[in-house]
Amino acid sequence: MAMRTTNFASLRAPGLRKVIFDDLEGRPFLYKRLFNVDDVLQRQKRGYIDDYPVSGLGAMPEKAEGVGVTYDEPVGGTTRRYTATTFGLGFRVTWEMQQDDLYNVANRMARKLSKSGRNRVNVDTFYPFNNGFGTNFTSYDSLSWFNTAHTLLRGGTQANRPAAELDFTVNNLQTALEVFKKFVDDDNQYVMIDPDLVLGAVEQQWNFKEVLESELRPDNANNAINAILGENLSYLCSPFYTDTDGWCLLGKPTDDHGLQWLWRQQFKFEESDDFDSGDSKFKLVGRYATGVTHYLGAWGTIGA
Repeated sequence: MAMRTTNFASLRAPGLRKVIFDDLEGRPFLYKRLFNVDDVLQRQKRGYIDDYPVSGLGAMPEKAEGVGVTYDEPVGGTTRRYTATTFGLGFRVTWEMQQDDLYNVANRMARKLSKSGRNRVNVDTFYPFNNGFGTNFTSYDSLSWFNTAHTLLRGGTQANRPAAELDFTVNNLQTALEVFKKFVDDDNQYVMIDPDLVLGAVEQQWNFKEVLESELRPDNANNAINAILGENLSYLCSPFYTDTDGWCLLGKPTDDHGLQWLWRQQFKFEESDDFDSGDSKFKLVGRYATGVTHYLGAWGTIGA
């Protein structure tokens, strides 16, 4: 496939004032706000890397006078492998098209590769939130990222999803915050992670704004203060979040949650010419792995 003079004849016709392109290339990458980002695969020159969850130590018991301390040992989990996937797209322009293109459209099309790559990254950024309630996106315990019974390495279970799904309201957000702040680690000890961000679809932005930014409670007429305002939660609504009544709470990246974005190769633009035909070829290729090792620091629901 190539851009040919027969397909784009109007671009060679005098009098065409301009060709209109939707210029979205400057919009920010969203993964940088939501993931722990690392180029470890690039540094180590490998196509995969393994995470190995290990518990800490149990609760410290009382030590009686003259008696030795109690010794404990950590418990190992299941290895979590991150394997890089390659993404790429290109286009080709015939020699004749380059000769006759009055408006330099062929060269400007190279910018569209950037747009396509950005869209790919944003789709993958929200893949965990769209698929984290089923088997397509799992934690190290092989259970869905959002689950009612995650297994603890030292025994027991813990939920980061409600038993009955909840719509976004003041009371339901308070319930979610209480669960989030009482998360325990694999040693059954409180981790004391504070939620930082509420995520949802574009349709949720009005509810989020009312609940998170109102000085008074928006759900009653008693002029009660909105206690949630003091939690300093921010929110992010995106068209890439596909469940219109689902929502999630997420801690800050770097140690507060386990979402990982591992670059093997940042998107790279390349071009070359075909000797025989004189055609020009353009491509954009990148390689990365995404996933989650541990579910802590995230809470979600698909909505009632």
